[in-house]
Amino acid sequence: MVCTMDERIKLVKDKIGRWLREENIFPQEALDPQAQFNFYVQHGTLNVNIVQKVDWHDSIVVGTHVILGPLSSKIDQLDYEKKQEFFWDLSLELLKNGDIGDFDITPDPPDNVREVLIKSRPIFYDGLTKDRLMNTMYAMFKAMIMIPCLIAKYTILPEVPEALEVPEVPQEPPYSFYIR
Repeated sequence: MVCTMDERIKLVKDKIGRWLREENIFPQEALDPQAQFNFYVQHGTLNVNIVQKVDWHDSIVVGTHVILGPLSSKIDQLDYEKKQEFFWDLSLELLKNGDIGDFDITPDPPDNVREVLIKSRPIFYDGLTKDRLMNTMYAMFKAMIMIPCLIAKYTILPEVPEALEVPEVPQEPPYSFYIR
């Protein structure tokens, strides 16, 4: 039996919806004139979209849009050098994630970071499995969690340690075992 393109897309859409429901994830379909389908998936406070764009014939992506909100003011307080370090660390962490295909840090990094758009590598129909879809979703969630952690790394002031006490050097080193 040969399926038309529209039938293939409907089969994939239904399969994705079924897989998500099997995992107690209940997607909402977002109205998107630029997409064959666009599932909005919320997992706790994190969310992703599973999308097949109109001009894609046999692939989907998982994407998310991270709005930094009040966290962006913490980045604003950094000096220029720290902002650059943060921007490069964020970019390199996202590049190291093998599930991420593309990202965009906006509006004007490193001076002004307010949002991060993250998109997975395309998942083509012939490689689409429940395992691949779920792992890609969770990779997006991890990337979303990494961003505030990285902001904290740069904005939380380290505690100044008290002066360390220098231990007395023993006359003879203690031996816990002997080499013969």
